[in-house]
Amino acid sequence: MSLHNADTDVKERDTAPGGSPGKSAVIVDTNESRVVQETIDVLAEQDLQIYKRGGSLVRVVEGDKHPTIDRATPTPVIFPVSKAHLRERITRVIQFWREDPKNGRHAAVHPPKWLVEAIADRGEWPRIQALQSVSTAPILRPDGTVHDHPGYDPATATVYWPLESSGPRVPDHPTDQQICASRDRLLRLVCDMPFANEASRSAWLAALLTVVGRFAFEGPAPGFLFDGNTRGSGKSLAARLIGLIVLGAEPSATNYAHSEEFRKKVTAFAKAGDPLVFVDNLNGELGNDALDRALTATVWSDRTLGTHERIELPLLATWFFTGNNVAVGADTARRLMHVRFEALTDKPEERSGFTYPDVTRFTRENRPQLLADALLILSSYMKANTAPTLSPFGGFEGWSRLVRGAIVWLGLPDPCGTRATLEEIDDSAERLSQLLDAWSEYLPEGKDVTAKHLIQCLYPANPTQRPRDRASELMRDAIESVTETPDGKIPEARQLGNRLKSFYRRVQGGRYLDYGGKGKHGKTWRLCRTRASSSIESVNDAEKF
Repeated sequence: MSLHNADTDVKERDTAPGGSPGKSAVIVDTNESRVVQETIDVLAEQDLQIYKRGGSLVRVVEGDKHPTIDRATPTPVIFPVSKAHLRERITRVIQFWREDPKNGRHAAVHPPKWLVEAIADRGEWPRIQALQSVSTAPILRPDGTVHDHPGYDPATATVYWPLESSGPRVPDHPTDQQICASRDRLLRLVCDMPFANEASRSAWLAALLTVVGRFAFEGPAPGFLFDGNTRGSGKSLAARLIGLIVLGAEPSATNYAHSEEFRKKVTAFAKAGDPLVFVDNLNGELGNDALDRALTATVWSDRTLGTHERIELPLLATWFFTGNNVAVGADTARRLMHVRFEALTDKPEERSGFTYPDVTRFTRENRPQLLADALLILSSYMKANTAPTLSPFGGFEGWSRLVRGAIVWLGLPDPCGTRATLEEIDDSAERLSQLLDAWSEYLPEGKDVTAKHLIQCLYPANPTQRPRDRASELMRDAIESVTETPDGKIPEARQLGNRLKSFYRRVQGGRYLDYGGKGKHGKTWRLCRTRASSSIESVNDAEKF
């Protein structure tokens, strides 16, 4: 017999001494499956602040401490529900009873340990609300409407948690004049920043609209590289202003790390549900496997720390990176937008005469209006039911249709116009070119060789026997460059083999590396030329005679 949705007689028992008024009642007996399901049903109906995410029960809390996330201001994060906290939440809405077999009367009892563990470890809770993320800004829905009331939005499975008592309001039918005024207000905020070109200014606005409209489009969003020619150019400030507008606080900051360590960072941000991640002050080359996966994923899969269990979490964060003259790997470059700053002065930090002398303070004080401007632009564009003709941006079609389309619709340059400069600063392209040049001198075209054989020939066990001819010296320099081998160290054949795989059939100057066959010590490689390149060279050779 269940007392959930019980009759009048049971309700009288609920208010009897030892009971608790206003709670649902569940009888505990040996039918554990029923007890578990009834408890979950009550939680789903009466505790609307508990959610399911990534195979776990979670809640939203306002916290400022995290082992890998630096938070300057307490902001809401997604936090796992521990078994102790789950027990507490259960007892807020349920009074448990156990029947005495001797007299048939019911006595109030604590929730059994097995019940709490069964609910926590179940992995699926059909009636519990799913949670994608948490936002301190009103939520733009896929239909162009705005969820601007605090709480859960079923359309996007996101919780709106405003930091101010009153948030921005977006008019339902804005005029063209209002749309243009919103565009101009946002661009005026950065009018004194030394953007390298107008496309970079558009890319800054695209970065802002990406975070604001993240729940309105499907698929991944590109990362944004705020890149300057010197310190003090304003790149970090431009990124932080977006955080202040969208988050109402400084964005979560972290330092860059190589693949394995960065993977752990991504998992931490995915668990917390951060909408914006700020990787500041880059040094060296930007690009690794974990980062590339994070920039093209909307679901992040990883091992739970200290176990072999895998978790899958929504990953809807927008990634910002800042640095000076940052080198970008080829695989990462195609996943980025470039916001370039060029301050052509010796001491850019000493500039004066700004439109907003304290632009950070101005942004904080005017956040509701600036946030409303961004929402108004995207919402109006979606309702306009028109789309400019854009070149393809493979892998980011949803973002391109909404954010990029809105920028061009506003009459601004296409933000993807900045991506050409990323190709120019692609450090891996320069290294590949160096390798192909050296390869063409060291080995005849069409000759097969394994990575292991190359290392053995160029780095014999006895250093005094190293070949010192020009071709060998160039080849050693090229191999050490592509494998990023420290000075004085010998590259490993495995490292070289992996880099050759990453360059497989990537054409540079009409040349490329291709698989040869299966050698005694692994896969062989050969230098090849494209047909167009070969034809041109044949014509040039003919002209010599």
